[in-house]
Amino acid sequence: MHEHNIIQYTSILCAVCVAWRKAAHLTPRLWSKLCLPLKDRKPVIPELEWVKEWINRSRGLPLDLYLNFKTQSGISPAITSQFMETILGFSHKLRLLDLEGHISFFIPLFSLPRSSLPQLEEVYLEISSFFLSNIDEHLAYLHVPRQIDTFLGAPKLRHVEFIEKDDNPILKQFALPAEQLTSLKLTSTIIDPSDFDPNAYIDILCRCKDLVHLRVDLGEHFEPDPVLFRKHLSISLPSLKSLDISAHRISGNDVNLLNCLTTPHLEELTLRYDLQNLDALTSFQHRSSPALSSLTLIRLWPSTGQTDENLNQTLIALLSLFPAIRSFRMQDCVFDSDKLLQALASTEGRVLLPKLTNFEFRAPHDIDDIDDVDMLPYELVPMILARSWKDEIKVVDGLLQLQKVVLRFPHFVEEDFTKLFELPDLVVDLGTFP
Repeated sequence: MHEHNIIQYTSILCAVCVAWRKAAHLTPRLWSKLCLPLKDRKPVIPELEWVKEWINRSRGLPLDLYLNFKTQSGISPAITSQFMETILGFSHKLRLLDLEGHISFFIPLFSLPRSSLPQLEEVYLEISSFFLSNIDEHLAYLHVPRQIDTFLGAPKLRHVEFIEKDDNPILKQFALPAEQLTSLKLTSTIIDPSDFDPNAYIDILCRCKDLVHLRVDLGEHFEPDPVLFRKHLSISLPSLKSLDISAHRISGNDVNLLNCLTTPHLEELTLRYDLQNLDALTSFQHRSSPALSSLTLIRLWPSTGQTDENLNQTLIALLSLFPAIRSFRMQDCVFDSDKLLQALASTEGRVLLPKLTNFEFRAPHDIDDIDDVDMLPYELVPMILARSWKDEIKVVDGLLQLQKVVLRFPHFVEEDFTKLFELPDLVVDLGTFP
C-alpha cells in the first residue's frame, strides 16, 4: 500500500484563503488521486457527499484510488460497503486501484460484472481472506463471489500486483485478463507449502504471452520441499525482459519455477534468497539463451551444509554463463564475497563479466548480529581499481571499464575509497545507508 496524504495536503491548501481554495477547486489534477488509509485507529468516515465532490472536481481526468482497510482499524464491512458503493458510482473513471484489507471489505467492487472498469490500467491488491471472528464481518465474507470477474473486460489493464497474506490463497479466486498483461508481480507470505497452490501460478503464467516484467516472490521463509512445480512443466514467456524470482533450493522430484521458464529475450534477472544447483541455472541459460545485461542477487547466504567458498564458486560459475552482463548488483547478501571479488578483478585469460560497467554492493541492514557482515570486503576496492584505469595504455581488448559504482555500508570512512575518487571516468556513489 502506497502512502499518500493527498487529502491532508488539499485540505491545508484550501484553508489558506478563499483565492487558494478557488484555485485548488479549479485544478482537476489535485483531485485525480484519492487515498484513504484507515489502519491502527478507529476510523471516522463522514457523510459521503465529500467523496462525490472530490471526484467531480477531477472533471475528465481518470481517478487513482488508494484504500487501506485493515481489520485492526475497527472498520466494519457495512461502512466500507457504503464507501465503495459511492466510489463505484464513478467506476468508469478508475485508472488505478491500490487496495489493502480483508476481502469482505471490498464486496461491492468484487461483485461488479466484467467490463465495469473501462479505464483501469493498474491493480495492486494486498488482500487477506482469513476467518473473521466478528459475526457481522463473517456474514459479509459469505457474500464474496467464489470467482471474481471484476477485472475481466478491462481493455487497458496491463499491470497487476498480488500479495497473498495468509494460509488461504486468493490468487485463484480472481479471473484476470492474463493475455493482455505486460507486468505481473506475485508475492506470497505463505510459509507452509501445504497452503501454497502452485496451480494458481501456473494457470496465469501459461496465459501471459505478452508479459514484459515478472516478479514471483515466495518469501525467504518459504519451505517448498517436497511440493512445488513439476519437472515436466514448461512455460514460455517470449516477450519477457525482466524477471525477479525466488530461487529456493528444491530437493526431491519437484523444481523451482525458474526450471520451468523459457525466456529468450530476458535482459534483467534478479535472484532472491538462495541459489539453485548450478545445473538448474545452466539449463535455464541453455534453454533460453538470453543476452542478459543485468543481474541482481538479493539476500543470499550459504544454505545448510554450504560454505562461503562453495557459494563463491557457484556464483563465479553463474556469472560465467552470462558474459554480456553490464550491471551487477549485490544487496543484503550475508557471506564472505572476497573470492568472488578476486575473480572479478582478474583481467588475465578469460575475464569474468568483461562488459561490466555498473557495479553495486549494499551491505545487509537488518541482520541481528551484523559485526561480521558490515565490514568492507577486503577485495572490494582492489576489484574496482582493477576494472578501472587512468590511462589508455592499460586498456584490455574486449574489456570495458567500470563507469559507476554504488556502495552502501553502515560504517566506513571516505579514506577507504580515496583511490576510487582519483579515477576520472568513474562515478562513485556512497550515498546513505541503507
